[in-house]
Amino acid sequence: MFRFWVSLTILACVGCSSGGDASLPKLCGPVLIVHRPPLTGARNEHPSVEMVLGGVSGVRRARLIEDLSQLGDAAEREANPFYISLEDDNARERARALGERWRAAYVGARLFLEGPVASPGAEASVSVASSCPPHAECRCAWEVERSDAHQDHVHFLVAPLSYSIVLRARTPEDSERIAESLRIATDSTSTIALVLSASSLEPQRERRRIRDLAERVTRLFGPGESTMLEALASAPATMPPWVRELFEDPSVVVIVPKMSAVHRLDAFDEEVLREVSELDTEVEWWVGRAPR
Repeated sequence: MFRFWVSLTILACVGCSSGGDASLPKLCGPVLIVHRPPLTGARNEHPSVEMVLGGVSGVRRARLIEDLSQLGDAAEREANPFYISLEDDNARERARALGERWRAAYVGARLFLEGPVASPGAEASVSVASSCPPHAECRCAWEVERSDAHQDHVHFLVAPLSYSIVLRARTPEDSERIAESLRIATDSTSTIALVLSASSLEPQRERRRIRDLAERVTRLFGPGESTMLEALASAPATMPPWVRELFEDPSVVVIVPKMSAVHRLDAFDEEVLREVSELDTEVEWWVGRAPR
């Protein structure tokens, strides 16, 4: 059974609603900067795919390599004008199926890594940073109490980041055990999109192989077939500074829900608690909804 080293089940976020306060408590996590009018311009280039690869198990990365290899072979066969397929599916259908299997993790990471994210009516946009700039309107990403509908709306723009569970294990070794156990337990029925830890920021040993296979597929398909395939084929991107600062403490783990779980957070809480409770690890504190 896991144990709480310090009896802090949920950490309140003091002063989160104040604008322009560069000293927002660090336990609030990253800071959401609200831009009015909304920011315009290019989004960041594909850092989300690096986080996706670092936030899933090695088993899933190995399966991705196998899927990309088979997809490339299928696309190459279909490029032969004399090839006649005896199967019901084709390479592009396989590519769409591959994208669907990875959609929850990729979309979850992309929403808050490649910002700014604009509201549907484009009245405002939200970006994520390490601290609040002077005179800016800011919110804490992991604020527990949301006092009004507008604040809820701001947090929802960067869901699932703002609905993540954050914990600190007693040791870095415990944090990696927790993270990898949760990654392995995650499947298509899970409410968990990604499990992030300090190791998630390290270059994954499979990254070069995945990039080479994705380049082959995108070359055969041509541009515009799949955003994720193009991201996998791109050069590894640099993580935003706020992500690296978050994991300066190697004992921190961030469990990110799928977008489909944002409206059923009780199930997300229960899954995380169930998996962590089976481990012989010590958890010092939690930020987020669990445990209750």
